[in-house]
Amino acid sequence: MKPANVVAVMDVGSNSGRVVVFERDTPAHLRALAGSRASLRLIADVDRRGELSESTMGRVMEALRDFKALAGGAGATRIAAVATAAMRDASNGRLFAVRLRRELGISIEIISGAEEARYGFTGAMRGLDVSSGLLFDVGGGSMQVTRFDRRQRGRGVSLPLGALRLSEQFLESDPPTRPQLRRLREHVRAQLADAGVKRFARGDCLVGTGGTLRNLAKIDHAAQEYPIGTLHGYDLPLDRLRETVELLASLKEKRRDNLQGLSAERADSIVGGAVAIQTVAEFIGAASITVSSQGVREGLALQLLGVPAGSPEAVRTASLSSLVARFAGWRRETATRREGLASVL
Repeated sequence: MKPANVVAVMDVGSNSGRVVVFERDTPAHLRALAGSRASLRLIADVDRRGELSESTMGRVMEALRDFKALAGGAGATRIAAVATAAMRDASNGRLFAVRLRRELGISIEIISGAEEARYGFTGAMRGLDVSSGLLFDVGGGSMQVTRFDRRQRGRGVSLPLGALRLSEQFLESDPPTRPQLRRLREHVRAQLADAGVKRFARGDCLVGTGGTLRNLAKIDHAAQEYPIGTLHGYDLPLDRLRETVELLASLKEKRRDNLQGLSAERADSIVGGAVAIQTVAEFIGAASITVSSQGVREGLALQLLGVPAGSPEAVRTASLSSLVARFAGWRRETATRREGLASVL
């Protein structure tokens, strides 16, 4: 393995920060070596006061110090750091980025909503067997919505429909009241209509990514006793999503912690994000959501390491090649012979 093939990607989101160390272990395969997450909750400051407070900036700096140490320990020779909606919207976001570079030696790029949508699309779509439709990516402060046709990215928009932002703006009670939920749904529908989001055509597929959706999928995954652990490509039907959203909205925050599949730190923001996701699916007429476990970080890593997006078939082949290369006893000729024998049998 060449050291240049290992890169760390840091993502300072509106609700949480993450770092993942990626390796390009074959020309077409991306493998995660290490990762970590920290709760930051930047968007709460931004919506309340328009800027990041000193205590919030301190949390970010502490998290990034840990992320940098993890990246070095995992062998990363490059660090790419990006920030999204909260840093974009904060009046002191760019000044804080300068401070991070000066005090931590981390150059963080505050990416636009369009760039966030582009990276998210590249990462989320990789390996999914879908052709045309709509991709959404729900973070803490914003939602990116991108049309795609024959796997080619089309028009994308960034909307202020993040899970934490919506929960704090609309859901004042614990649990929320029906009027609060109704106003939230009306707000999401109005945002989608103003952005020109259209209803589905026949054959379109709704793809979603982001921590809120992954938690909803984990709750459904546990309830269905689904036998496969991975969420990438998991199908979440709209009728079961409605049941999950209704359950979450009926529970007090402290009782949501007990739901299998839900991360405790998302208990206070999951309802706002879940209602937004349900409303998107209903607005465009989708019957289900194909879940992606990848997003902005993977999209950025693919670009940095020169890994092609590839067709679903090419991604599967590269993944298998990467797996078998880790076993010294594997031989392609022997495997091909056994494959032929199995086909005959």
